Amino acid sequence: MPGGVSAEQEVQRFHALWDAVAEGFPESSVASAEQERTRVFDEAPNSIAALKIRRDAARWRADAGDAAGAAAAFTELVPDYVRAFGADHRSTLKLWHDAARWRAAAGDVAGAAAAFTEMVPDYVRVFGADHRRTRDVRNHAANCRGRAGDAAGAAAAFTELVADYVRVFGADHRSTLSIRNRAAHWHGEARKRAAP
Repeated sequence: MPGGVSAEQEVQRFHALWDAVAEGFPESSVASAEQERTRVFDEAPNSIAALKIRRDAARWRADAGDAAGAAAAFTELVPDYVRAFGADHRSTLKLWHDAARWRAAAGDVAGAAAAFTEMVPDYVRVFGADHRRTRDVRNHAANCRGRAGDAAGAAAAFTELVADYVRVFGADHRSTLSIRNRAAHWHGEARKRAAP
């Protein structure tokens, strides 16, 4: 970083400028914030600071209700995070998860199902099969699969999850019961769709 400023300091400075803009500071604050953003990207467009600013901008789009814009911004960032941090870094995996989640929110549930399904082996390798994050990704993959029209596939995926939840939590745990309900829902949907 120029002048020995850390990536986190760059991000904090950028956010402070934009916070000032949001609070109604004069036009000079808007210009300062834009100059700071331009400086960070011109000096090092793939720096950690620039990547974090881009990630935060994607989150702000999501918070503003722009699911499609957030999905596109997160998806565009994934290869840059892979280059900067590695494919197995938690930040990269979280970003990939966010891209798929916002893709589903934007209406592309089939694409989200495929993305979540694709990331399951990576989550298993990095976190382990029984980790909460891995279960979460599998849950999203199964749910999106059903929402995309594959009720039988969702039922099968949730049935596999039930067995894992019983093993990890026990049969009567509320998380297990919740997954059982989802499995039952998708089994019911699959029967309805298979009926003549």
